[in-house]
Amino acid sequence: SEEHQTTKRSPQTLAPSLANARNILSKAARCGNVTWTNRFLHRCRLHAINTVDVVRVLCCGTLVGANRFDAANNGWRYELVGSTEGRKLKVEVLLDCQHDFDKSPLVVLITACWWRGRPRALKE
Repeated sequence: SEEHQTTKRSPQTLAPSLANARNILSKAARCGNVTWTNRFLHRCRLHAINTVDVVRVLCCGTLVGANRFDAANNGWRYELVGSTEGRKLKVEVLLDCQHDFDKSPLVVLITACWWRGRPRALKE
């Protein structure tokens, strides 16, 4: 008979559904559990993007592009696009797997830019 081995599931296999990811990102933004990278700050200065607009995209934006696991930073990367002041803003974020997604999710802002494309929402 074969032995059944119990393997620990990696974070890659535990990605939240798109609907849950959307809710988690919004919750983190509303609670203020957001941090940023130096690249994000540089891009915001370069493109005259303010954090109020970024938070609006986190709360109300559309997930675009496939999520992917970032092993180096132990988190799930997402791209969101939202309208602000008549323009489309694209924000790339990392949902940190070291923090509880339900109790205190942490979002790291990676980069942002004004977007000219047409957002295509992801489907489950």
